[in-house]
Amino acid sequence: AKKTEAKDRHVEKLIQQCEEQCHMLATSTTDPSLIELRSTIWCWPPPQPPTLQIGNDDAGDFKKSSSFSLFTEPATPSPKVSKCGLIDPIAHGDDENNDNTWLIIPSKAENNDGECEILFQLVIADLDVAFIRACREYFLCENKDDSLMCGESGKKGGGSGSDRGGRNSALDYGNDGSSGLLQRGVRIMHQPIQQAIADSLREINENEESGDDSAHTFVVFGSYGTFPTSQNDRGRGLMTGLCKSCIAPLFPSSWENFASQCGHQHLHSQHGTPSRVWISSIDEIPDLLTLVSCEAYPRNQYPSEEEAAAQRWEMALEKVAQRVQLYPSPSSSFSRDGTKSFSTAFASRFAGDKSDTTSPNKYVRKRKVRVITQAMGSFVGHLDVSVFARGLSVAMDKFCSKYNAR
Repeated sequence: AKKTEAKDRHVEKLIQQCEEQCHMLATSTTDPSLIELRSTIWCWPPPQPPTLQIGNDDAGDFKKSSSFSLFTEPATPSPKVSKCGLIDPIAHGDDENNDNTWLIIPSKAENNDGECEILFQLVIADLDVAFIRACREYFLCENKDDSLMCGESGKKGGGSGSDRGGRNSALDYGNDGSSGLLQRGVRIMHQPIQQAIADSLREINENEESGDDSAHTFVVFGSYGTFPTSQNDRGRGLMTGLCKSCIAPLFPSSWENFASQCGHQHLHSQHGTPSRVWISSIDEIPDLLTLVSCEAYPRNQYPSEEEAAAQRWEMALEKVAQRVQLYPSPSSSFSRDGTKSFSTAFASRFAGDKSDTTSPNKYVRKRKVRVITQAMGSFVGHLDVSVFARGLSVAMDKFCSKYNAR
């Protein structure tokens, strides 16, 4: 009971810390760079609806906010926000807790009693509006009646980073009465990655009360491949803003674990070699929260920036697969360029594999795995952040084909 109480307090503290950082990003007026980012590259937070006056009762008058914002204080947007255009929500077709928002990956039961199915979800959370728009295009289903039937991820082209602040009509869903469906198992948030982490952590406490299983969440973030553990460490100059403000202070055990894996020499990968990826051998919350660091900086353009991005995410997803004990499908294959669309890779499998898993004589245990990631490798001033969205799409295609996801 004491261990459970300690874990609950730890979870609540992490939620509070993550949401405090979100609030700071949305409202801070002390850092001019944040004010500029909110009105240009981020186009966030969106304008809030006005506060409504709610009648009175025996306790006296009170006000209740009608805002849908996650923040307790309204942020006054800069006049430049009007140039950004709003990002309309894309329908997922199902409630977030519905199985249709998760990919199904066959695995082996830990107790060898029947089989185990991994319910897998990819959550993309970032504030860069151009990256989010590109992700929404690459992960959008062309067939709104079946969230497995998706267009080939390389044909539509994605949003251009040079279009930051402009409105991309191809992604303005809802204005003409139409809606877009994201492919199965993918959720996209125009929010800080801290908010995605907080939402996933909050689910832990909610599921404990209801008796449901919580997802094992893996947070995949970009770093310089250096993990300084003291304020005097010269390597602190090679830390991203996210690592300085969130990862290192909120998850010190994982940060120190990365430092021990990387070594204290802070060596960078040589030019022309793959970026390195580390998965913490220490769970921040046992079997519920694990961190994965990818060497996304300095800029890697070998053999191209898109391919380097895809390679990072592919290695990160493979680390996750190894941790949760996924086994490659013997039938997995790729086209010559290494990519395969969801429509060609998964539609036939989805139609043909139902009989085994629905047999009344077969026990199938389900475990949830969630991967939260952001625009690793992107930076302020990058001219085409769609290369990172495309890289993530290719890596996800390969991952799903390799492990027979459906």
